[in-house]
Amino acid sequence: MDDLSAGHIGASIKLFPVVSWLVKERRDLAVIQQIPTHEKLGIAFAKTNVGLCTAMNKTLANIKQSGSFDALYQKWFGNLERD
Repeated sequence: MDDLSAGHIGASIKLFPVVSWLVKERRDLAVIQQIPTHEKLGIAFAKTNVGLCTAMNKTLANIKQSGSFDALYQKWFGNLERD
């Protein structure tokens, strides 16, 4: 983002949630287009970390049940289809 701000490069492509976060404090930069890539995103951790896996699955179930997941999905991805 520093090179973009300095004019060393003219554009950058990143995942929408990432680039949105990176430019939020930079008034000289903006996200100008979203390009659907249909990439599958995930959260990675060691298979042996059973406690983290259990906590993650519980948290995901809770935010899906509360409707928070749909709200977050809409905020970050808009109307893109999800599996």
